[in-house]
Amino acid sequence: MTVPIKSRVVGLRSVKASDLLAHDMNWRVHTGAQRRALRDVFGKIGFSGAVVARENAEGNLVILDGHLRAEEAGDSEIPVLVVDLNDHEAKLLLSTFDVIGSMAETDDAMFAKLAPDADGQMLWFAGEQTPRANAPHGQKPTRMGYSFALFV
Repeated sequence: MTVPIKSRVVGLRSVKASDLLAHDMNWRVHTGAQRRALRDVFGKIGFSGAVVARENAEGNLVILDGHLRAEEAGDSEIPVLVVDLNDHEAKLLLSTFDVIGSMAETDDAMFAKLAPDADGQMLWFAGEQTPRANAPHGQKPTRMGYSFALFV
C-alpha cells in the first residue's frame, strides 16, 4: 500500500550560494578528497542539482542538504529547493537524508554499463581509511575504505 506523501517544497529559487547559511547542526564533515571530486564534477558537468534549505525566523535560507555544494559554489547563483519545515522536522531531515541514501547497495554490473555512455571520460576517486562518524543507532563505528569511478 502506498503511503500518501505531502510535498513540503514551497519554492525553487536561484540564490547566491554565499548568501545561504550552513545549519549549525550539520554533522557531515567533508574531506579534501570529496571537495576535489566535487570540483571535478562541477568542471565537467556544472551544478546539476538543488540545495535544500528552509527559511529561518529572520528570513534567511538555512541549508539542510547540500552544504558542500553551496560552499564550493561560492558566489555563484545556484538552485535552492525551499521547504516548509519546523525546527524539529529540519533536524530530522538533516540527520537522515544522507543516512538513508547511504543504505543503498551497489549493482556493479549496472555501474560498469555506464562506461560506454561516458564518452571515455572517467574520474577515479580513492578514499582513505577513515572512521565513520556518528554511526547510526548506536552501532560501533567501523573503518571503511572506498574506491570508485565516476564517469562524466
